[in-house]
Amino acid sequence: MTTKAAFSPSEWQQVLEGPPTAGLLVPGHTPEQQALQLIAEAAQQALTPALRRALGRRLEETGYIFVATDRLPVARLAVAAARALADSATAPERHPLVRILLGAGLARLLGTERIGDRRAGDLLLELIERASQQQTQTGPTETRPSGLILPR
Repeated sequence: MTTKAAFSPSEWQQVLEGPPTAGLLVPGHTPEQQALQLIAEAAQQALTPALRRALGRRLEETGYIFVATDRLPVARLAVAAARALADSATAPERHPLVRILLGAGLARLLGTERIGDRRAGDLLLELIERASQQQTQTGPTETRPSGLILPR
């Protein structure tokens, strides 16, 4: 994947060890935005239509099992992820569960790579989690090529 170079180990360390960033963003992408971009590109490359259908079917079946075992909140999450995969107009990585699945797969591919004293996969998952939390707090945003960040 060509975007792996977009992740600077020093940026990851600064974000994870430094204070939270201010509300004003300047041109460029934060490590959290880079992590989401990596997930988006992984989804585009890995989730072929056949794989989307198969994963969607598996998520529906998992949702059924969750309903049968009285775990309704996670059943809803699984079925919502299946629907996101079925809708070709929706980017699958926009759904939190699919985002986590893709992140876990990428973290596993990173294997034993390290950034400082931490595993690169752990840092990637932490950045994805932070980005997801930021989106739920502020809503989704769009970054224009000029660097202007707009709410969606």
